[in-house]
Amino acid sequence: MDSFIPLLLVVLISLAYCCVGQRKDSEEDGKLSFLAVGDAGGFNYAPYYTKNLENVAKQMGKTAKKTHAKFVIGLGDNFYWKGVKDVHDFRFNATFENIFRAPSLHRTKWYMLAGNHDYLGNVSAQIAYTKVSRRWHFPDFYYTTVHRIGGTCKTVQIVTIDTTLLCYKGGGIYPGKREQYRWLNEILRNSEADYLVVAGHHPVYSIGMHGSNVCLNDKLRPLLEKYDVTAYLSGHDHNMQHFKPLYSNVHYLVSGSASNHNQLQYNKHKVPLNSLRFFNGKTGGFTLLQATPRHLTVSFIGSHGKILHTEKIPPRKTRPCSKKNTKAPFIIEDFEDSVLGAFFGLQEDNELRQHQRERHTGMNG
Repeated sequence: MDSFIPLLLVVLISLAYCCVGQRKDSEEDGKLSFLAVGDAGGFNYAPYYTKNLENVAKQMGKTAKKTHAKFVIGLGDNFYWKGVKDVHDFRFNATFENIFRAPSLHRTKWYMLAGNHDYLGNVSAQIAYTKVSRRWHFPDFYYTTVHRIGGTCKTVQIVTIDTTLLCYKGGGIYPGKREQYRWLNEILRNSEADYLVVAGHHPVYSIGMHGSNVCLNDKLRPLLEKYDVTAYLSGHDHNMQHFKPLYSNVHYLVSGSASNHNQLQYNKHKVPLNSLRFFNGKTGGFTLLQATPRHLTVSFIGSHGKILHTEKIPPRKTRPCSKKNTKAPFIIEDFEDSVLGAFFGLQEDNELRQHQRERHTGMNG
């Protein structure tokens, strides 16, 4: 069996290369779809999730399947109310793995970040869980990834930041505030992406219960404006909001109604005049983002599956595409992600299940 596995991989890779020239355009060519969901932390007592979260997860699964979503951005407060204790905490299964169980959501990577409630527990354990789960991707407190739009050389860059460290807890055992700020400034300054999206937990602007964040308005917003960021994604307030100040090219999006939602508008008159384009607190929901060479379409989708609001955002710039950059490299990447990823993921899942059985046996013993 051990000798058969390498042979199988060689055959599969050879087939992938020989079929590159025969590839036909697919639904994914010319478009990159991904989801964003905030405040999906459920509850800290049984069943450890809400009915709203369950409905949102089901609709996310349907949307991910329909749009061929490549990844999901988790916008923090991943586990209410006090995060997780360690990498083996049962909440990873009870509130994440067992809830977002649609096959389409298992095929995607989940790019995670921490919220303020996660810091009431062990954020390092959430980072370490990256080595346990095939889809959970949380390599550091802040990080960046670049994704190509299928069949083109156009790119979407996701910059994942930690707003709790940036404004409240930086330093000591955590990366310092200045360290993250310098890193962010460098990343944004050097970005050549056609769409540049920054994701953090706390909102820059909000009319909801928590309101706009003074610290982020002072520290983050100037960078977003200076480097022509396409959109800033956040959660924290349990609703969906869209802001576009008249003086700015940046779209500020709040998507924090995965577990709970409310219609509180305590800060309605504390945002830039005429900047609010959409608000919904009546239902839970999530955000769908679809990038093409012409625009980034942002859609807020309710827990019932209805599109509540849509906005098309132009790219930061245009770059001519070279044919040599548009076809063959993507075939191999797609092949490795789907076939080899599934193969090794199956081995990883078996190992994880064995580990869980051993833990369960030990707990009952």
